[in-house]
Amino acid sequence: MPTREGHQKWLSRQQRLETDAGNIPRVLIPTNKDVLKGRGRGVQNHVGNLRFRHMVAERQNEYDANDMFGAKGIVANKVMEAIESEGGRFLKDDGIGWVRLEDTDAREKISMTFRSQRKDSNASR
Repeated sequence: MPTREGHQKWLSRQQRLETDAGNIPRVLIPTNKDVLKGRGRGVQNHVGNLRFRHMVAERQNEYDANDMFGAKGIVANKVMEAIESEGGRFLKDDGIGWVRLEDTDAREKISMTFRSQRKDSNASR
């Protein structure tokens, strides 16, 4: 059951969204295809993020086999294109709503995920 406090928080967010002068397109409710940038279990366990990490894991060997930055970038671009071809977006919460990440920020998130999963893989050995 929704709480009064939760409703007040939602209402306040909606009012800020409606009065925002920046006119930045925002996403109120991310889909299961979207990849969210942020911290915490809510973001990490979002269905889109789980799918994203699975895609990265499938291409981990290809990413690691390339020692040149440009080649690694090509692998990151493949992941980004796969997400976007399925209707997904890379989003971050700006405190008012979810906004689309710039392509360079999305590629950085992808590359960081490749490096993080490599570290996790090496630690579990």
